[in-house]
Amino acid sequence: MPARDEEGRIGACLDALLASRGATLEVLVLDDGSADATAAVVADRASRDPRVRLLPGAPVPGGWLGKPHACAQLAAAARGTILAFVDADVRVAPHGVAAAPRCCAAPASTWCRPTRASSPTGQGRGWCSRCCSGCG
Repeated sequence: MPARDEEGRIGACLDALLASRGATLEVLVLDDGSADATAAVVADRASRDPRVRLLPGAPVPGGWLGKPHACAQLAAAARGTILAFVDADVRVAPHGVAAAPRCCAAPASTWCRPTRASSPTGQGRGWCSRCCSGCG
């Protein structure tokens, strides 16, 4: 989850993700230079749940936009093979994380399409855009 100045929203998003059923997950949050207490909220959750990791964002290099750069950093740090990106204002249903890989794997799915859009050059790891609520 790329996050900047999301102090008022990120706690509820993390709580929803951590309440997921039927999936093993890690929740990576990249603090992208927040001026508020976003990092403190995430650090508090991470101290209570080992599935949460807080990452500091690196400066945005020339030719990149902030959010794609944040997502590329998250993809590089991820330990899993399936990536789902959500914003802090998303509230994932308890079954949403478990359902995402199934809908992404369905042939000719109308719910989702795999992309190579995690970097401006298209060289990033594949990820799901337009999947279950909040994915991509």
